[in-house]
Amino acid sequence: MKKPYMTPEEMKERRQGHYLSQRELAEVLRLNSGRAVRAYEAGEREISGPISVCMDLIDAFGLKKVLAALHKRKLKKGVDTKAH
Repeated sequence: MKKPYMTPEEMKERRQGHYLSQRELAEVLRLNSGRAVRAYEAGEREISGPISVCMDLIDAFGLKKVLAALHKRKLKKGVDTKAH
């Protein structure tokens, strides 16, 4: 059995450490809804490597810097960030 990238408890603790609701974290991670985060935190769904890496980046650089970098990337690609 392979070791998970992150345990459900770690994900919940890290989310709460950034004062995010499950819905807010879902938006940051570009997931469909807060239900996906709930499923991760309840252990109903395995936390993938990319989700774990995103959480690592948020922890390392801070939520504001990660969101600013994503916003800049969208602007460079010409994506309308105000459509959502």
